[in-house]
Amino acid sequence: MNWVEKIWTDNILIRQLEKVLSRLPPLAFLYCRPYIRVVKQEIRLASITDRDVVVNIGCGAVPFTAIYLARLTGARVIALDRDREAAECARRYIRASGLAEIIEVVWGDGADAPQYEDATVWIVALQAAPKRDILEHFLKSAPKGARIMFREPRPKFANQYDQLPRSAQPQSVASHNMVTFDRTVLFTQKA
Repeated sequence: MNWVEKIWTDNILIRQLEKVLSRLPPLAFLYCRPYIRVVKQEIRLASITDRDVVVNIGCGAVPFTAIYLARLTGARVIALDRDREAAECARRYIRASGLAEIIEVVWGDGADAPQYEDATVWIVALQAAPKRDILEHFLKSAPKGARIMFREPRPKFANQYDQLPRSAQPQSVASHNMVTFDRTVLFTQKA
């Protein structure tokens, strides 16, 4: 693993970097820019429209996935993070971006937060954990037809990030060319 990959997978360092960048919008924009292709693929993968309510679990201090989802689809987005300081930074960033009308930032845990019971789409960040519990919560509480996507690590980063259990069989997959993750997997609620 080279030094760039090591820095990228050090979640503590990345979390701190995002908290600093949340106060520096021009630099945050550059940091987020590579993710626009990923989010566009995820929008196609889950067929997200302006009629959806999307929960972004693990939004971080610079909630770029939530911002791209809202701007590209018009969907209402709930950005969720269990780091209280990151959630507050994200809330401030969303207000400064003028998107507080369609993006709500919530502090809480993706495995049991009640704020997204009306959600039609969930998207789970690479660093979110425990993914098994988040998937189980989705399967217990999401309405029929709801979709959930998980960003999954490249094999060489499997030890740095939580993963779905091997028994979880997604309905579809989108491939990405990012440093730490190479795919987003999609599940649809059938019950």
